[in-house]
Amino acid sequence: MTEKIYVGNKWTESTETLKEINPHDENVVAEVFVANKEITQLALNKAVTHWKKTKENGNIVYQRIELLHQIARNIRAKKGKLSELVSKENGRPITLTRNDVDRAVSIFENTADLGKTSLDGKLLRGDVYSAPKGNENRMIFLSGEPVGPVLAITPFNAPIVQMAFKIAPAILTGCPVIVKPSPFTSSSTLEIGKILQESGIDDDMISILPGGIPVVDQVLESYAVRVVTFTGSSAVGKDISRKSASTLKRVVLELGGADPMLVAEDANVEVAASTAAAGRFSAAGQACNTTKRIFVHKFVAKEFSEHLLENVKKMRVGNPLDEKTAIGPVITENALNSLLSLVSHSTEIGGTLLTGGRRMDGKGYYMYPTVLEDRKHFLLDKDIEIFGPILPIYEFDDYSDAINNINSSKYGLQASVFTEDIKRGVKLGRRIETGAVIINESDRLRWDAYPFGGVKDSGLGREGILETIKNYLDTKLYSILIS
Repeated sequence: MTEKIYVGNKWTESTETLKEINPHDENVVAEVFVANKEITQLALNKAVTHWKKTKENGNIVYQRIELLHQIARNIRAKKGKLSELVSKENGRPITLTRNDVDRAVSIFENTADLGKTSLDGKLLRGDVYSAPKGNENRMIFLSGEPVGPVLAITPFNAPIVQMAFKIAPAILTGCPVIVKPSPFTSSSTLEIGKILQESGIDDDMISILPGGIPVVDQVLESYAVRVVTFTGSSAVGKDISRKSASTLKRVVLELGGADPMLVAEDANVEVAASTAAAGRFSAAGQACNTTKRIFVHKFVAKEFSEHLLENVKKMRVGNPLDEKTAIGPVITENALNSLLSLVSHSTEIGGTLLTGGRRMDGKGYYMYPTVLEDRKHFLLDKDIEIFGPILPIYEFDDYSDAINNINSSKYGLQASVFTEDIKRGVKLGRRIETGAVIINESDRLRWDAYPFGGVKDSGLGREGILETIKNYLDTKLYSILIS
């Protein structure tokens, strides 16, 4: 049965559909209707309708807090169905998609809890300033008020988590949302739409529009939408930013990365190697914040490579629904071929293939986890985000050279530093141009409530529950003459 489009608590059809292909066996997972121009305009109209009602009737926060808790309960109740569907859609191992559902539940619950303190206004003293005259007779306060309709564009690699990050704060603040999911994971996103409806979401508040560029472009042209939040590639993020400029939308971009791991000569090499293997190759390396480049000091380079290969060889590649699978397929045939071409090019110009570098036999878009030794530095283009199970190792003997090589990338999402000397780790971290530096742990770390995002081509603004609440609020000043 073809999945219908969710538009403001109603379900509708169009004349066009898209098919989701399971990257494990290349069979059709689901077929969904694609939003056309009329349906997109309907979603915009509903968002505006909800927005006007919110402004006229007020934003009763305790009701939204209870709604968030109800959504969390209903997502938890469908954990099995949701996690299996996502694994079929994008090839992410079932152990990870179960964690994703748990995390989505936590995001809704934490947003509800933070709603009790994060929406407070602020009383200001006017009488500390002599101008304008009469400040001693005024009461001045600031109020954070919902900014208006939001366009949320979600990626394929963690669709439920990313949707939760973008819509939970919107529900709390009273901002209606149009969600444009990845065409590879629209079905699971629509399942969340069903849960929203079951949970009692306000009419007109949320719409989910499967489709492509035409849907996004139409929404971006509308003055009604005031915020765009996007997770995906840097190229698409820049295009969205350009198109949003004409209507002065607030834009939050969580983009790609080429996250480095720096391993000092005094590091716990076994821990660093196991962390690199798990962080890079789980989910077939399809994550924005995951180690994509290793810089290891020459004194421990051989030992590190040996431990890394030991860990990689223990990781099972296969069916994402198998409980023992660590590495599933990449998302498409084209993605797989691009990754194989990168490996081929690297070895042709001097890189050493330590393991992997080839496609698995049989159906599915599977690639063996690949480790490359690159003594020439950047045989793999530092400005290309490698979205797959490939990990290059670079050896260094001078820290300044290593930092310069790290910072020469146009990306700057997260980084990790492994050293037993914490003082050195912090000093190195200050020199690395990224949005976060994780010392002695994986750069896969992300705290749901805290700021997350990158610098340079890795993003604009920050996500995380508290930051997203701020992104969805405008500061309004009220002045009351009291005498």
